[in-house]
Amino acid sequence: MIARTAQRQTSKSKEQIVDSAIRLISKYGFEQLTLDQVGVAANAKRYAIVAKYGNLGNLMQVCLQASLDSLALFMSLRSYRNDYREHKTEDFWALLVAFNTHNADKASVICRYLKSPSIFQAQDFRTELVKLLNPIYDHFEQGLLQNSNVHIRFISFKYLYQSACAYAESRSSASTLSHTASLSVYYNNKVAPELERILRLPIN
Repeated sequence: MIARTAQRQTSKSKEQIVDSAIRLISKYGFEQLTLDQVGVAANAKRYAIVAKYGNLGNLMQVCLQASLDSLALFMSLRSYRNDYREHKTEDFWALLVAFNTHNADKASVICRYLKSPSIFQAQDFRTELVKLLNPIYDHFEQGLLQNSNVHIRFISFKYLYQSACAYAESRSSASTLSHTASLSVYYNNKVAPELERILRLPIN
């Protein structure tokens, strides 16, 4: 019983550290994150964080992985709702907007990574990201990207995700149309043309 209680406390402590770090990354970026900041936010000692994660770089990787896992789970669960029954690229993009709206901190962590993927040179998160999203991509694209390589899928996802971030951030003041209508207008006028251009690029 005592051992199980200690395990639960350790798990809760780790979750609190990661959640606090994710909020800080969302607000200030990966480059500005420090272990001392995380310690204050999570009410944890610096040595305790180091004992759990080794160093700041490892903690940042855990935060990004947690955010990617959250995105994959969100997309997987939501993709079967009637709202997205047509399984078009527009529906896929609308799901990215929804994730940015409902999971703002983790969504921001992913967006910051996509702006500067070289932050994690030691680990290939591009491949990991595409691997997580492949089943969802295949479910939506109906052939559009099914035969594309990792590079094309990453670049196309990067564009779709960043445009979803931008839309979600500006949503409150961008339009007086209904949410569904404004989503469709924004996608067809701004997102789709650029995506088509990206897919025509000679990327190997």
